[in-house]
Amino acid sequence: TIPVIDAASSDLISALENSPITIYGDGQQVRDILYIDDLLDAFLLAEERIDKVAGEAFNIGGGTKNTVSLRELLSLIETIHGRRVNVHHEGWRAADQRYYVSDTSRFESRTGWRRNFDVNTGVRRLYEWLSATRTRGRSPYCKVAPLSSAARLRCVTAFSKAAAALTSVIRAASKLPVRHSASKSVIR
Repeated sequence: TIPVIDAASSDLISALENSPITIYGDGQQVRDILYIDDLLDAFLLAEERIDKVAGEAFNIGGGTKNTVSLRELLSLIETIHGRRVNVHHEGWRAADQRYYVSDTSRFESRTGWRRNFDVNTGVRRLYEWLSATRTRGRSPYCKVAPLSSAARLRCVTAFSKAAAALTSVIRAASKLPVRHSASKSVIR
């Protein structure tokens, strides 16, 4: 599975490419972090327990058990990376929240969902994936190092499963029929 943790991805890429990481304000802003496998588990549980979640909106994220300040994230990145990172400081951004953590308790109580990956494990796995797949000087989202056929198949399979799970959840939750065509699914 390809790990993606949005809050940490750009900082890890910057560390790998020896580019500066920008910290706005004092770096004490707190965010929650969710590892992609935990997100996929949430999608699959929502589909499995659709009778308990249909028609509802839920927050999905790392929750209170997977929080990290930007300063703590930088320290973790330096530990994983094995050297100090280049940090650039700027003033506060006008709309930046000092604390944002998703409250996942309703989804947890309705589905039994639990996160399996803590901040350290998730960030470490993301770092390892980025290290293995990036092409020097380029974002892994644009170009990746050549992959074997088996690795490409694993990537495509992981993305296909994620897309299928999300489509199933949307369809079941909305109770709308879905028309499939060769190139896309259309919710009606």
